[in-house]
Amino acid sequence: MRKSPRFRHVATVMALAAIGLAVPGTAEAASRSAKSASFTSGCPTGEVVAVASVNVRTEPKTTAPVLERVAARDWRYCYFDSVKLGGRYDACGHTNANGWIHILSKVDNRWGWSAMTCWNDV
Repeated sequence: MRKSPRFRHVATVMALAAIGLAVPGTAEAASRSAKSASFTSGCPTGEVVAVASVNVRTEPKTTAPVLERVAARDWRYCYFDSVKLGGRYDACGHTNANGWIHILSKVDNRWGWSAMTCWNDV
């Protein structure tokens, strides 16, 4: 059976759409969605681990003084459900984020704020 050019075109478009090539941004949006779920949801466990080197600051903004620099894979206590919207930042693969979590610094046991995109729940 011979297939018409229209049928071949529709089949090609459907196949490309299935792999995210026919609709620009589809594959990228799926990647962003998966990436956005890869950080803490706000410290539901009371403990987080750094996914990269990250600062703990006195306030939830990038211009605030740094209390401590935490190395990747180090863990810290965090205040339960402590998400606060603050200054915008680009960190740990995320751009224009503004979610901050309350972290207990090992320096003088002071509470500070850190970019939530750089932490995973323990």
